Amino acid sequence: MRRGEVLALSGQSGTLGPHLHFEVRDAGNLPLDPLAWGFAPPDTIAPAILAVRCLPAAPGVRVAGSDGARLVATGTPLDGTLPPLAVDGPVAFTARVLETADAAGHRLEPWRLSVTLDDSLVHEARNDVFDLTAQGFMRLEWLQLADGRERWLMRREGNRQAGRRGGEWSRDPAVLTPGEHSVRLRVEDRAGNAAQVAWRLAVAAPGTAGGESAGWRPAPVESPGGGPGSRLTPFCEHGPAGVAAVAPGPYAAVPATLAAAEARRALRSQGLVHLGWALDVHSPDWCRDEPVTLPLAAGAADSLDAGVGLYVARDDETWGRVGSPRREGALWTVAIGGPGRYALFADRTPPYLGPGPAEGIVGPGPAAVDPAVTPPRWEILALPLDDRGSGIDPATVGVLLDGAALTPEPDPLRDRLLVELPDDLPAGPHRLEVAARDRAGLAVERVYRLDLRP
Repeated sequence: MRRGEVLALSGQSGTLGPHLHFEVRDAGNLPLDPLAWGFAPPDTIAPAILAVRCLPAAPGVRVAGSDGARLVATGTPLDGTLPPLAVDGPVAFTARVLETADAAGHRLEPWRLSVTLDDSLVHEARNDVFDLTAQGFMRLEWLQLADGRERWLMRREGNRQAGRRGGEWSRDPAVLTPGEHSVRLRVEDRAGNAAQVAWRLAVAAPGTAGGESAGWRPAPVESPGGGPGSRLTPFCEHGPAGVAAVAPGPYAAVPATLAAAEARRALRSQGLVHLGWALDVHSPDWCRDEPVTLPLAAGAADSLDAGVGLYVARDDETWGRVGSPRREGALWTVAIGGPGRYALFADRTPPYLGPGPAEGIVGPGPAAVDPAVTPPRWEILALPLDDRGSGIDPATVGVLLDGAALTPEPDPLRDRLLVELPDDLPAGPHRLEVAARDRAGLAVERVYRLDLRP
């Protein structure tokens, strides 16, 4: 490999945009950390530990004399010894960590994060290899908060990510025994830069924890997975009064209603007709091999047809289709893959397929910019293709040129379809046929008369 040599041509067939994907893989075809294989830029920036949090991990547990979470954060990276902390039962620790390698601030995963209890390793997360088939278990690596994520300082039950050692040590009374302990957190990057903090942890018998621990301030956990007025973690839920209730299950599904304004907005902006069924699904974290299947409420299936789908609310106040109701015996069910606000909508509006080039005229392609790369002979057609409701189904997009099939290149991020004409296509008139369907099965077709002019 030499400087200036063409490594690849960046296309977007089957992707969501042009990009070049580069990996280093081992003999088992697992991606390796390229920083360890000769692709590491100079790195003098140490990881930063921005905050450490302690949460009760069972109902009734107090942290620093309180039934809520406590946090150490100063606004600058933590270093050295943190204030001592007192607890009276199972707890869970998280940390907010920032790892960068350049002045632009591009974020990386730390190469190694370790936790020791009284100088014994109780948790380690090393990122030497990444198994794409287990990437869903990354959800068990962090606590999702309204303003970002914090790392669990333990290996959660069920986490199958490579490079993880230890268990839920701070929830295990056989490991975190009553008495005085020393906890140390260390974060390292591949270049050898590191950050480290340590603190004394006093563990008392249940109900006998001491008072305030100076320096650990109250920090309620406001998780997006919780319901109104609740604070939900994987271990316990705090109601409006702040008192821990029973530990929640993996999720809670609560029937909901859409406000009239929400339904009108979905109809006006996306052409979606609300069918009267909605559900709020709350979860402290979500890591499942299979989607959860929920029954529809009585009467919700009365108007089901091919155009009806299950939609989830997005952050921008739009709705995205995630699946279709299906019949199992006498019951209609829907499958969901995570927490969120769900509703049934009917999509009655077919996709939009816009006009082609002005007067059908197609000119020559771009001039060559590199002698090693031959540009296309003809300009690439960008045809508007959009569906605001259920969304274009890329698998249904078909293109015929003079009756022969071409490979389509949907570009959903830009609401268009790219058509690259063959280099050996002669100048003159040609017929281009395009067809597509949305995820509700509604179709659109259009014929374009092209005139190729060199």
